[in-house]
Amino acid sequence: MNRDESIDTSLKSEGGSSHRATNMPVPSMPVYDDEIDLREYIAVLWKWRWLIATVTLISVLTAGVLSFFVLQPVYEASVQILAARDGLPYEVITSPYFLERVTEKLGLQHDERYTPFALARAVTVQAGKSANLTVIKIQDPDPELASKIVNAIAELYVEFVREKNSDTVSETVSYLTRQRQEAEKALDVAKTDLNNLRHTGQIDVLQREVDRLAAKITEYKSILTSGEVRQKELQKGIEELEKLLAATPKTVPGPLDYAGRPTEVPNQTYQELEQTIALKRVELRELEVRMKETRQMLPSVEAAYSSNYEKLLSLQKQVQDLELLIDRLNTQIASLDTKVVEASSTLPETTIAAPALVPQEPVKPRKLMNMAIAGVLGAFVSVFMAFFIEYWRSPQKTGLPLPR
Repeated sequence: MNRDESIDTSLKSEGGSSHRATNMPVPSMPVYDDEIDLREYIAVLWKWRWLIATVTLISVLTAGVLSFFVLQPVYEASVQILAARDGLPYEVITSPYFLERVTEKLGLQHDERYTPFALARAVTVQAGKSANLTVIKIQDPDPELASKIVNAIAELYVEFVREKNSDTVSETVSYLTRQRQEAEKALDVAKTDLNNLRHTGQIDVLQREVDRLAAKITEYKSILTSGEVRQKELQKGIEELEKLLAATPKTVPGPLDYAGRPTEVPNQTYQELEQTIALKRVELRELEVRMKETRQMLPSVEAAYSSNYEKLLSLQKQVQDLELLIDRLNTQIASLDTKVVEASSTLPETTIAAPALVPQEPVKPRKLMNMAIAGVLGAFVSVFMAFFIEYWRSPQKTGLPLPR
């Protein structure tokens, strides 16, 4: 009796009456036949130990033969470059154009193994421990040639940077010099214009004319002010005198005539009043005429004053602007002189800090590492092969699940 039948029989014996009454099927418990034990894994590994050892040993021996006798050793040479500042174009080093100059310097332009593109793949550029330090490395089967190539790269690069910096400084100095010349030309023009304004006397002439017209305007306004006051005085005086004249008789009693009759003679007071009134009226008319002429002349004088005053202000502003321009140009020229001196005297320097030496030990292949990696891979592959073979040959014995 198998396991399922025994479980079913026990279930029926315990609750047979209820099942017979209900006629319901008894659920069977799931049975897992694919459970595996660690001892079975160890048994499989022990069973196929010779296969695992053989595959691992073959992998190690193969890697050793390849590393020691087949693969060509590769040497790495490095050089350190110290720059006075960072931000230099290090990507130039790996450019085919630059590396072509290296092959020409070393006489390798006809060797297909050292084409510019092949060197670009072999050369690496990386930053050093400091910001201004750069390390250039190259890998090659020939250690002496590797050191020659990397030293040639460093030397040509230093020359390239110096030429580049020299060209940059020359361009900067030339640009600053052109700016200084332009500033000097503008300064000469400004000084000439200022001298013309000052020596032609235009400002002095306009100043005198403005002062004269201002005095004239003041005089005219004073005439009108005092004339209005005098006009009111004359009008009031004439009114008072006319009232007095009206109250004064034209004649007064005079001496008796030859017949002894009374006579009248002109009143001297009345005549004096008439004369005074006439004089004041004449003065009033003259004053009114003079005020009228003054009012007519005042607008033209004021217009002439405004025109000349605007011209004077314009010339004074030109003088002020020219003086400010001259000061600014003198400051600019002095600043440009300082920049030219700084640009000419400070040339960034790039040097070879540590040239490359001939490497003594190859960096490739790493024999022991290759053998260790081959051994690990061989072990993994052989273990996989062992379990795979055991899986397909005897799944019942190993406890491995059947293929579905």
